[in-house]
Amino acid sequence: MSWMRFNGEKEFSDILLYAEKQQQRFVGDFFPVLVELHPFACEACRYFLFNLLTSLDRNSDIRVQIIIAEGNPNAELIMGRKEVVCVPQSILSANQLHSMLGADSGETSVFLFDTYGHLWFAHRGKELEDELTEQILRWLNFLAIQCPE
Repeated sequence: MSWMRFNGEKEFSDILLYAEKQQQRFVGDFFPVLVELHPFACEACRYFLFNLLTSLDRNSDIRVQIIIAEGNPNAELIMGRKEVVCVPQSILSANQLHSMLGADSGETSVFLFDTYGHLWFAHRGKELEDELTEQILRWLNFLAIQCPE
């Protein structure tokens, strides 16, 4: 599925506040990227997460807070990564994320927020495609240009 664009909806504050409490980070400093993986992180999900973290390491201009919606998809991969926080799936069910996308539980999703927590872009699909990491970086760069402060 292709990317969906939103108009800076601010209906997801509970997810961002939960993540902020876990990491003591402040909205306004980081671009939150919410990633919903398969319930049992499959090889494709682990590969995607590794590529995303590696790409973000190479692009230090973009300060990102990755919020993973699940328990712990790969402890070794995210151990010690301050930019990654896991949130319980139950937090998502309190929001309208799935209804906005028409997603079902077997799909993966990526949500991109600006530094103030407004939703601008979302992607969902059965699998996480290889080119998705590059697309995420392009959208984050676009948001950085829109919100230079």
